[in-house]
Amino acid sequence: MLHPTERPYQVFALEEGTWEESTSKMSHLQVVPILVNEVAEEEALLDSGLQIVSTTQEVVAANKITWDPLLSIQLQSANGSLSRTCGLAKNVLFILGDMTVLLQAYLMDVAPYKILLGRPFDTITESTIVNNCKGNQTINIMCPNTGARVVIPTYKQGLLPRKPEFLAHFQ
Repeated sequence: MLHPTERPYQVFALEEGTWEESTSKMSHLQVVPILVNEVAEEEALLDSGLQIVSTTQEVVAANKITWDPLLSIQLQSANGSLSRTCGLAKNVLFILGDMTVLLQAYLMDVAPYKILLGRPFDTITESTIVNNCKGNQTINIMCPNTGARVVIPTYKQGLLPRKPEFLAHFQ
């Protein structure tokens, strides 16, 4: 029985497994497959807290992208450390599903990601992320030119599905 000054509240519980097992399943970073410069598919990490789009020198070199080394900025990480970018790759062609987006990407010498999609991506595509209690996530994006919308599933970092090699010959 509740005291007159107390209010009832609803408790939500996970369906299966322990709290530790469920939170560890959900704590993996989620990525989307993104075709870069019509050359290769890379993993793109979604980070709405980042004020830029960022990639590595390894990705730009592998995808035949040029950059301006004079357009470098200093970044402060969430932990307070400072680092300088290696320059800016202008109008990089990114394709997500059927959607093509041109973005300005700052280059990092080394990073724990391939591509980091920050607020500029969110703003241009009017993206929304939909999560469910099982840890699955999709991203809904809109083409800025046509208004077409697409839903893209996310995957755990390092676990993007790949097409078998033999299928490449039939496309």
